[in-house]
Amino acid sequence: MSELADEMRISKQQLTPLIRKLIECKMLSRKTDPDDRRIVRLEVTKIGRSTLEDLFNELKMALVEKLKELPVAELDELGQMLKRILDILKSVC
Repeated sequence: MSELADEMRISKQQLTPLIRKLIECKMLSRKTDPDDRRIVRLEVTKIGRSTLEDLFNELKMALVEKLKELPVAELDELGQMLKRILDILKSVC
């Protein structure tokens, strides 16, 4: 939990109720490490994956609708900027 909290840049105290709720909703499950019982791993369940996929699709559709409102010139400019960002990311990785 400490590693996940650090990665998310929140405290363990903030993370614990979030994890508990996701487990209650059957989106996550806890798995004890067979080699070290002190280690507890979190695993995304099928329900969690499905929910995440649905959420991603909803966000994508909302973004598409908002982008439709932009003038063509701004869409072209955005496309050029995104290509440039992608080139930068490829050169760094």
